[in-house]
Amino acid sequence: MRDIALASMGSGALIIENNKVLLVRLNYGPAKGKFILPGGMVEKDEHPHEACIRELKEETGLTGEVISQISVRHRIETNGRLNIYWVFKCKNLSPAETKLIPQEGEIQEVVFMDIDKALSNDDVRFHTKEFIKIGLNQTVDKIIKFEYPDKIDVVYI
Repeated sequence: MRDIALASMGSGALIIENNKVLLVRLNYGPAKGKFILPGGMVEKDEHPHEACIRELKEETGLTGEVISQISVRHRIETNGRLNIYWVFKCKNLSPAETKLIPQEGEIQEVVFMDIDKALSNDDVRFHTKEFIKIGLNQTVDKIIKFEYPDKIDVVYI
């Protein structure tokens, strides 16, 4: 009998506006104090792109819309459990005057950082820098939903 993998899933939002990228500074865990994309865990009965938009709102106060998927990161944890992290390019739908609000307890600060600064800043995690580079070079992408009476399949192209 095969040993079937168990996985947790997360997703993050890449928003680039006016040559700046939206980043959050973590307030917990081994990466405390580092900047990453806003994002978090996918909840039960939620697709990764839906989690992305929910987490964006929770962590920054901004409302967004997914434009496309740009990356999937797959990790095997030391305990053998898998973690899959989806990254989506998003559009900020909030008015320009919307105040950035860090999620209490989880996020130290929310910033729109100049892209060049983000790519050279030691406080921006390596994966985050790579996701920014991918997003800058990405072409058109799609999310397609197939709705059935008992389920919804989502295909990221």
